[in-house]
Amino acid sequence: MSQAQELPPVVSGVPAVAADNTQKTATKKTKSKSKTLKKILPSGAGFEMYRDPTNQEVKYLDDENETIAFKNALHAVTPNLDTRAVDAAMAELFEKATKLAPHMAATDGTAGTFIAAARKANWTKTALRYMKPTVPAKVMMRLYEARRLAIKFSGYHQHPIAYNEETLTAKAIDVLLQEKPDEKPDTFFADWTNEQLERMMGEIRRKERADWVKGKEDDKEGELMSPKEAREFAEAQKAAQSELEDALAMKMRGLGIKNGGAGFLSH
Repeated sequence: MSQAQELPPVVSGVPAVAADNTQKTATKKTKSKSKTLKKILPSGAGFEMYRDPTNQEVKYLDDENETIAFKNALHAVTPNLDTRAVDAAMAELFEKATKLAPHMAATDGTAGTFIAAARKANWTKTALRYMKPTVPAKVMMRLYEARRLAIKFSGYHQHPIAYNEETLTAKAIDVLLQEKPDEKPDTFFADWTNEQLERMMGEIRRKERADWVKGKEDDKEGELMSPKEAREFAEAQKAAQSELEDALAMKMRGLGIKNGGAGFLSH
């Protein structure tokens, strides 16, 4: 069996099921494996995912083998990929990152801190026998960016969820960021219409502009980028992504991790 097909062991104290229940169990596992990361990872009002130019949310992982490797790791935590269990597992990663950040952030950056967190959390530490640590680090980066954007947007419009209803992951990221959503939007945006706010936030989600800067003397529609500025901004974003990939690869080399197939370690 290839590594991409191999599932990590699931430790369970449940007795073996009777033969007539085997098919039902297999069916449930098949259904759970078909769940996308978007469906099982913390999401909703507490996170604002960036979007591509067609307004589709960016993926947590672009590579299919990396996605398989990460879902396999989650299966060891919760065979049916229960969202609450996944939430707790992801929160653990960010809690580890928070403890590591004071010692690593300045020298290793966010990417290096997330890789180190993946090597410390119980469930990912076990999964690293077959999965590269860059895989959970990439997922963490997406959630981290999405939470930061949700916090940013809370200054523009009312944050759509009460703080006591936020996911464990959202709260864990807030501790790492040392900030959380504003209870009330900035009064600067009080007389903006929903349409104006949505247009501005849509541009930020699609990275058509980095942010709205208060105090500029232009209309409430905001100043759109020129085609040249948009290209330069897109190139800067691409360079930033490349820098992240290089940082992850460098950390892997520094840790003596060999490259295998996407998402999996070579042995």
